[in-house]
Amino acid sequence: MDRSLKMLNKAASRLKKLNGKIPENIFLLQADIFLLPFYENTFSVVNSHGMLHLFSDIGNYLNSLNKVLQKNGKMFFLVILGENIFGKIFTRLALALGEFGFSMNGKQLAETIEKLGYKTSFQTIGNIGYFELVNY
Repeated sequence: MDRSLKMLNKAASRLKKLNGKIPENIFLLQADIFLLPFYENTFSVVNSHGMLHLFSDIGNYLNSLNKVLQKNGKMFFLVILGENIFGKIFTRLALALGEFGFSMNGKQLAETIEKLGYKTSFQTIGNIGYFELVNY
């Protein structure tokens, strides 16, 4: 899912290049993350890779995804962090250029998420954070 038709076309092109066609088990959907076209409590798992760090209002983003998550469902996030000097420089520069919504390390992000009322666990590898949130 992406709001950008250009990005969805790129995804379609890559899938066709790899498989000769778009696989039957993949559906590309143009939609806005804050106006999700799904019923509430639809999914048991929500994956968001490479998106969370783009939003300054993390709570609004998480709440939007949480609406479509079933009770006891899980959300998984891959996020770019500032864990070491290179990550700090990169995320701060991306923030200053308006490309990122925040610049934090994993511990800071986990604390921010928990202040919003979500239970989270995470691990980092380099400057990439892998977060799991559970909806109770």
